[in-house]
Amino acid sequence: LTHTLPPLLALVHPQAEARLRELAAMGVAAKLVCVGNKGSQYFRRRPQYEVVKSFSLGGTPTTREAQAIADEIFADFVSAEADKVELVYTKFVSLINSVPTVQTLLPLTPTGELCDLDGNCVDAADDEIFKLTTQVRGVVWKLLAADW
Repeated sequence: LTHTLPPLLALVHPQAEARLRELAAMGVAAKLVCVGNKGSQYFRRRPQYEVVKSFSLGGTPTTREAQAIADEIFADFVSAEADKVELVYTKFVSLINSVPTVQTLLPLTPTGELCDLDGNCVDAADDEIFKLTTQVRGVVWKLLAADW
C-alpha cells in the first residue's frame, strides 16, 4: 500500500522534518503542534517526533477554531513552555507553484532571531520574517490613533 500526499503536503512535511533535524543537531528539543488531520497522522507514525497537540479542522475552518489554536500556542509561549514558535507552511507563489516556508511567529523581534548567551542562533536559515511596509505602518498608526 502506497500513501501519496497531496502536492502541498508533500512539500510541507519534508520541510518540517528538515527543520526538526536542524534543531536536534543544535541540541534543541522541538515539539510539534499539528493543525489538520494529515499532518497529525504523518508525524504520529514517526516516533522520533513529539506531537504534543493536534487540532482537527473541518473543510471550512472558523475564526473560533483559529483563535483556540492561537490561544493555546500563545499560552505555552507566555508560560515559558516554549521559547520560540515557528510555522511551517506552503507559501503561495502562483497557481502552479508553492514554496515550503518556515516563519517565526514568536518572539516578535526585528530580525526574528532567538540566540543564546554565546550568540548561537536557532533561526531557520531562510526564516520568513514579518515585514511591515511604510504604507502598512501608516494604516496601523491611524487605527491606533482612532482607538485613543
